[in-house]
Amino acid sequence: KNDLSADVTAMRNVVTKKENWKDLARFGLKKKEEDKLRNDTKAQILSGENRVASQDLDLLKG
Repeated sequence: KNDLSADVTAMRNVVTKKENWKDLARFGLKKKEEDKLRNDTKAQILSGENRVASQDLDLLKG
């Protein structure tokens, strides 16, 4: 559980740092398009991390 929590926290920190999105510049998008892509992708990642964090690991132990 602690490892999972640490992983989720790490991903949440990574996804919110703008410098981690600099690779988007190579696609040659306009600023508005790049911002939308970054924001949409960030939202999907954070949503997934929230799902991971809310899993009942004790139930999955079997």
